[in-house]
Amino acid sequence: MSVNPKSPFYQNPGFVFAFYQYSHSPKTSMLEKIVSIATVSDCVHVGIIPVNRSFFFEDGQTIKQLEVQDKVYTSFIGYGVQVQKISSVFNQAYEYTFVPVKIGEYVKGLKFLEGLNGSGYNYTSLPLTILPSFFKYFSNDKKTSKTEHQRVFCSQMALMLLYECDLCTEHKINPSLCSPGDLRCIIDNSSISFPCAINVFEVVYN
Repeated sequence: MSVNPKSPFYQNPGFVFAFYQYSHSPKTSMLEKIVSIATVSDCVHVGIIPVNRSFFFEDGQTIKQLEVQDKVYTSFIGYGVQVQKISSVFNQAYEYTFVPVKIGEYVKGLKFLEGLNGSGYNYTSLPLTILPSFFKYFSNDKKTSKTEHQRVFCSQMALMLLYECDLCTEHKINPSLCSPGDLRCIIDNSSISFPCAINVFEVVYN
């Protein structure tokens, strides 16, 4: 479901997906290198930032300002799902994409993310993200993926969020098989996403 830039709700909420690019980081780990090689992608991690309100220039395509929460939802090996400060993704290794949603879907999305907070890491499915794309598609209703896993890795959680918000419905990739690179391709190739930079973020501290 795409969002009409001229609709009132377009000025409201959404989520920023912060993609960690292996080649952009001045300090990398062996694990990041392994993930990059195994998935054949420079994108090796993702965090999710809630956006309370968005403001666009008159062209409806260029972001003027995003009022973002001081939160990043993500999942790490050895830790599971965590909520970090937004400063954790403020460095040159990250690239950002904003996905606007309707207010009702935003509330559902926040509830979904909070429900996963503290969940364990999905070690079992992680190795399967290296499978070729044609192995990753659902043969059943993808809604069954929403609550199937209590343990999640970062890109799995992010794709589950998109499905929870009824976005990217044309894709049927199983979230438990979705690598960070897969997720970025899904979002970047959709009609609902807008690349952005740190300078449009206005952090709202509650």
